[in-house]
Amino acid sequence: MLFAFLAAAAMFLLARQQGRSAERQGLVKMMELPAEVEGENAFAAVWLLGYDVPAGRIEAAAADDVQRFERNVAALEGDETVENFASGASTDYPVLVPKGGRDDAWCDFDQDCLAHVRRHREPLAGQEARLQAMHAQVAALAEYGYYRNAFPPRVDAPFPAHLASVPRAALTWAALQYDRGDVEAGLDAVCEVASAWRPLVANSDSLVVSMVAERVHDGASRLFAAMLARDRRAAITDSCRVAFAAPDVGEASVCEAMKGEFRLVSGHLMTDGSLGGEPLPWHAFFTYDAEASRGRLARFHARACDEHASRRLSQDEAFTRAPLADGFETECVANVLGCILTSIAAPAYDDYHRRGQDHLMRMRLMATLLWLRSSESDPLPLEARLALRPAALRSPGRELQPGGDGRTLGFRLYSNRGPATWQVPVSQ
Repeated sequence: MLFAFLAAAAMFLLARQQGRSAERQGLVKMMELPAEVEGENAFAAVWLLGYDVPAGRIEAAAADDVQRFERNVAALEGDETVENFASGASTDYPVLVPKGGRDDAWCDFDQDCLAHVRRHREPLAGQEARLQAMHAQVAALAEYGYYRNAFPPRVDAPFPAHLASVPRAALTWAALQYDRGDVEAGLDAVCEVASAWRPLVANSDSLVVSMVAERVHDGASRLFAAMLARDRRAAITDSCRVAFAAPDVGEASVCEAMKGEFRLVSGHLMTDGSLGGEPLPWHAFFTYDAEASRGRLARFHARACDEHASRRLSQDEAFTRAPLADGFETECVANVLGCILTSIAAPAYDDYHRRGQDHLMRMRLMATLLWLRSSESDPLPLEARLALRPAALRSPGRELQPGGDGRTLGFRLYSNRGPATWQVPVSQ
């Protein structure tokens, strides 16, 4: 009996030591340390998108909201949460976005925006000032270099109320200019949208903001390609050369976004003495280890930041499933509850890595369009011309795929959240 007890105790201590290893704690430190980035924080400008706040008041208005939210948090009791928190700008300044968050006449990111605007010319006719104002807000984001959420990492922390609506309005404004015959203004406008959101994909500590930035860049890319395909004589402006320049591999990384997600999840679930705000009973010591759980969570989230990720990005190899054990894990003997909780969410993040890779491939395709545009007089077929493009526009893992009629160009997507391919028209 004594031998069995000692053996069980030894197994428990071994398991606990494994869960708290120096390697795991190193991962925790890595995930808690934001990267050094250049430029200014876009938090205030993103938080107040859709509110007609004077430029000189944006930072102060956002700071007021953060302080008010923190006061609300301090006043909470037990497991209460802050509900229905809204910016003070909603009462202090005009709201540019209509009630309900959007207008059906505005473009979605994944549709033919030019065709949509043509069908909705009448309802858009009276919205020029509003659309232009929201486009100006989006274009102003190019002045910043990154996004760091100023709200505390809590599940009840608010998101920008008009995070996706305002970029839709900005794309609609660009398409409207083009539809009216001002080709250069339309091209400039859509390239300003792409330039503003492109850095926020990799340089955001919010997974939500990062993925919205990826979707906005997707929508801007589709619209820009459609404009080029419809007007072979359109001159490519400097703003568009910047917006769709050949990308760096680092632009595909979701490391900073996953760091923010780690801080959010670990702060809510893995606090000493409690779980999700609820005190733990004394016997939970044998089934739950906060420190080991944070380390285990970091193990999954750090997949976006480690050398493995760098290799996959540089080689454009599709990210595989999170490294969950198929069978028994020794560390879980001393952390059964922590293992269960951290294993539930891990597979849900897999597709975000692949979306980052698809974003990089899309930028390569768009840079290729500009390169093809510079050599349109080349008599070779599209496929032969693609074979001559610079190495910076190529992927080691995927090829660009011309359509059978030579009128489209696309690639196979790694993400499984939608269509199998991404493609845009090519001018003939």
